[in-house]
Amino acid sequence: MSKNKETLIISIDDDIYPSDPVGSERDLLKAVLFSAISDLEKEGYVAKEALRFFLNPDSEYVFSFRSICEYLRIPPEHVLESTGLVDNPEFMNSYRRVHTVVE
Repeated sequence: MSKNKETLIISIDDDIYPSDPVGSERDLLKAVLFSAISDLEKEGYVAKEALRFFLNPDSEYVFSFRSICEYLRIPPEHVLESTGLVDNPEFMNSYRRVHTVVE
C-alpha cells in the first residue's frame, strides 16, 4: 500500500478523533480498510475479493466498506480516489449501479 493512501485515511481520522476512548475498535476497522486497499495491488482471487469488498452495498455489516467509512467518518469517494478505483471505468460503472439501487 502506498504511503499516500495510508496518510489520507490516518490524517482524516486523526483530525476527527484526536483523543478517542474507542481507539482499539477504530484501529481494527482501519486495519480492515488498509488490508482491502493493499489487496487491490495483488493478483487473482485476493484482488477480486478486494474489489467485491469495495462494491458491496451493505452498510449494516460492521466490516463492510460503507459501514467502515461511515464509522470512521471518511467519505467512501475519498477512499476510492486514493486507491485509483475512480479511474477504472469498469469498476465505477459497477459501483454506481450497485450503490444507486441500494440508496
